[in-house]
Amino acid sequence: GGMTTIAGNNLGPLGSSSHIDYINLTDPRTGAVQACVDPVVTVDDLAVNCTVGPGIGGGWDISMSIMGQEDDGSGAGKWQYQSPSVTSVSPRTASPGTTIFVEGENFGLDTKNISISVVGPGDSEACLGVVCRISRLSVPHRQVVCVVPDSAGENLDIIVEVAGLRSNATDASDFSYQNPIITSVTPAPTQGGVVTIFGQGFGPDGECYKPYIDSIELGDDLCTDALVIRPNAMTCVAPPGVGDNYDAVVTLRGSSSRNTGFGLFRYANPNITGVVPPPTVGGELTINGENFGPETVDGEDVPLVVVWPDQEEVSFGQVQVVRSEKVVTECGVSVAHSVITCTISEGIGANYSANVTVAGLGSRDTGLRAVSYAIPVVESVSPQIQSEVGPTTITITGRNFGSPAYIDQIRVFVDTYEVDRTTLRLWPLQPFNLYELTGRAPPGAGINLPIYVHVGGLVNEANHVNGWFSYTSPAIVS
Repeated sequence: GGMTTIAGNNLGPLGSSSHIDYINLTDPRTGAVQACVDPVVTVDDLAVNCTVGPGIGGGWDISMSIMGQEDDGSGAGKWQYQSPSVTSVSPRTASPGTTIFVEGENFGLDTKNISISVVGPGDSEACLGVVCRISRLSVPHRQVVCVVPDSAGENLDIIVEVAGLRSNATDASDFSYQNPIITSVTPAPTQGGVVTIFGQGFGPDGECYKPYIDSIELGDDLCTDALVIRPNAMTCVAPPGVGDNYDAVVTLRGSSSRNTGFGLFRYANPNITGVVPPPTVGGELTINGENFGPETVDGEDVPLVVVWPDQEEVSFGQVQVVRSEKVVTECGVSVAHSVITCTISEGIGANYSANVTVAGLGSRDTGLRAVSYAIPVVESVSPQIQSEVGPTTITITGRNFGSPAYIDQIRVFVDTYEVDRTTLRLWPLQPFNLYELTGRAPPGAGINLPIYVHVGGLVNEANHVNGWFSYTSPAIVS
């Protein structure tokens, strides 16, 4: 409380006071009336000084009567107590949950009228700062206490609001949060995508506070569309890339995570989801998956592909796995991030494993036993009817029979009758990438029996149009 000056017209001569019947101030929030006592005119007709008791807030109504004549109502909402002011904050740097003491003036007498906020760059009429977890009066009029809320930044201000009146930001109200800390970052897909950054001191969550985020850097690139989803986690959209050991740096209203995120960001490992079987003569190997990186152009960004069978050998009574790699060359990413094509050497069978390495990151076990060579295909059989004179040699024309080097891993059946393996012969037909496989027809009976060629454990599907063989009709000789 104290002396206040009320300006107006027709207030009386200088130094006079007895002609003033009363001056009242009415609180618009409560309707309480407070008399402004000991009035005296300080400027002829224009100004009156009087003394008012303690109070808070603004928008009070002024009413007065002079020699029985009341005012015209023009004083509605025109008087207020002085706004609060901050003279010191201690400590000036703290983390959420810390208690800080704010000294100043005009804080009033009652905690219920006090609200303390941390305000700074990025705040607007829609988001007026973050209110302290606890705001309370500790010394009437002169000291309040704030339990620091979740927020972030440096060179911010502690703003005290009392009954709708707010303190101004000054050097004395300066306050900073401790720097944010990054503890981990989730990998991004190589085509770019959302990552989550975990740590401490990221501030309040939600769209309202997105302006608090100055930048998120991943290596030399910016991570865009950043959003705090909780005080210890934030998301952003990483750009396309490959590799690992990138530095992550978060800056929130001037406060940087510094070196706490160095080396913590990487792109996801390649992931093999499927492999198109290559022909047994060798040729194109197509690997489908994720996180293979950008399309290969002019020999740049070439992935490393290794394919091998796990073969077991017994040595001195111990079973050992022997790794013998296939020859894989000319690899490149043919569809960005999702398809790799290579040239692979000849082979047969299934359960080969593959590993894709992109910028030092491997596909781990996603390619275990993922590669098989193409299954045999029987195009035609000649002759299709058993000879009535002597043994019949069957000629099977088709694809994916392997090469003559694999003849000991080929088995041929007429339905369930196996061809004598010692009679099998294989040679290529050029230039059609076909092979002819011959063997002596086994003893058997029946007509239109499918021919099955087993190569390295893989077998063709029955060709009931051209891939069959019939035995001659039974005959009784005695």
